[in-house]
Amino acid sequence: MWATSSLAWWRCCPILLFLTVMRNPRKHTHVHRAQRIRWLTFHSLMLRLLRCITASPAVAASVAVAAAQTPTSLRPAAVCRRDVHLTPSVLAAAPASTATSTTTIAAGPYRRVGNVFIVTCIDHPFKFSWEVNRMLRELRLEFMGQTTVVPDIPSVRKRIWRVRHVVRIDQLDLDEAKALIGIPEHISFRDLAAQIPPTFGRGGSVANPHMRSKMNFMRLRRMRLRDVMHRDQLEKRLLEEKRHALQQQQQQGGGGAAAAAAATTA
Repeated sequence: MWATSSLAWWRCCPILLFLTVMRNPRKHTHVHRAQRIRWLTFHSLMLRLLRCITASPAVAASVAVAAAQTPTSLRPAAVCRRDVHLTPSVLAAAPASTATSTTTIAAGPYRRVGNVFIVTCIDHPFKFSWEVNRMLRELRLEFMGQTTVVPDIPSVRKRIWRVRHVVRIDQLDLDEAKALIGIPEHISFRDLAAQIPPTFGRGGSVANPHMRSKMNFMRLRRMRLRDVMHRDQLEKRLLEEKRHALQQQQQQGGGGAAAAAAATTA
């Protein structure tokens, strides 16, 4: 009966379907896929409902009160929940009891300081696999003893974690790094980065390595053409100077011959 009929029986008996799929999952791949689609739809609906609930102002205020009443070690810049970011102004406007006023997050503004890593290669990269060498090259490290300064961003942290046994790391916040290299406090790194020409360094990101190769070729071709044009200008200037010197010499020679002829006739 079950073999001849279609698979519509699982709609009324999901437990039997689950047991059948678990006994032989490869035989019922399409049924298993349909069940997963049902589960994903259910979970997406639940997540959407949760987001709608937590996005309401009343729930945000209640979360703020709970955060104010509970001593926490979070940074005071913002209290973050799923799709709810509470700024210090919201936290300050939220009612808090007088008994727990000492644990209330103070109103802003706050200073957000990033970090930089000073990475030093302390071992020979050729001892390790090509994956480690590739991560080192992405950190601009090729030989033992080289040092680079990289920003504290997730991609760099991933690379440093993969080569953590080959490098030594020193962490500086941006204020300390700014004081270390003598930059005044009122000048930001954004102002300094704005002065760097866009053609400096490697250039922008290119997904296709062939396009990257073509870009490098065109860049080298422009450099070569600039050098050739500069050489031609120098050669033209040198020829002009030689012609001018020869003309002056001829004029002086002609003037001397005329004076000698006048002296002989006199």
